[in-house]
Amino acid sequence: DLKLPEVDGFTLIEKLKKSQWATIPIVILSAYSFPADKKRALRLGARRYLVKPALLREIEQAIEEEITN
Repeated sequence: DLKLPEVDGFTLIEKLKKSQWATIPIVILSAYSFPADKKRALRLGARRYLVKPALLREIEQAIEEEITN
């Protein structure tokens, strides 16, 4: 999610992309459907942006596609 108690999700994406974990695909699941949030997350390196409430199958499919590509 983008709004976390200790650090916001955007900062977390930036930190992950500059770390040893940079190649791990990031899938965002957020309650925020604002186009600017989606655009920012994808620009920072997230591979997918899903909006809650998302169907479990939709989440599974996004993760499956990212780990097999």
